[in-house]
Amino acid sequence: MKQLNRQGITLALILTAALTSGTSHGQGQTTELPFNYLQQGRDIALLAKSELGGQLKQVMSRGGPTAAVEFCNENALPITRSVSTEAGALISRVSDRPRNPANGANASELAYIATAKSLLASGKPVKPSLQDINGRKVGFYPIVTSGTCLLCHGDETSQISPDTLSVIDALYPDDQATGYGLEELRGIFVVSMEAEG
Repeated sequence: MKQLNRQGITLALILTAALTSGTSHGQGQTTELPFNYLQQGRDIALLAKSELGGQLKQVMSRGGPTAAVEFCNENALPITRSVSTEAGALISRVSDRPRNPANGANASELAYIATAKSLLASGKPVKPSLQDINGRKVGFYPIVTSGTCLLCHGDETSQISPDTLSVIDALYPDDQATGYGLEELRGIFVVSMEAEG
């Protein structure tokens, strides 16, 4: 089932690329359209979110938030690397308040996060962004908290159980990723793609 899901998403990525590569004007003429890196990056980010989120939901249903924290500690980075390889792009999840220090945002990512948080706070929608960085096309895609996220990332006194908090403290002594509310920006997916010729 998981393999079928990956194949379906991979097919969707291929079709997106094919459909955005050109359009017909008049008889027999084709005009090349610019490659849509923002959409391609979004498809890749959704693939990573689906793969990680799907496995995380299964773990949550069997063992609750405590098991989810342990699962993320061992599997989040390897799953992201696996999807990166499959998609042919570099994918990461970063935050201004990371749980894992390896997920700390750099200067350009922090600038996007600050703008996105400001927009959310004023009730405006947050849109993905595409930047040219070191000869690559890099897309930033927001990660907004849901109710389920708050079981591990919410208020330490009212939303995260003492058992879960104990595991977070043991696995992530420098954790900064609690205290979020509903529909707040928790971080971003960063998708770095090779720029075409």
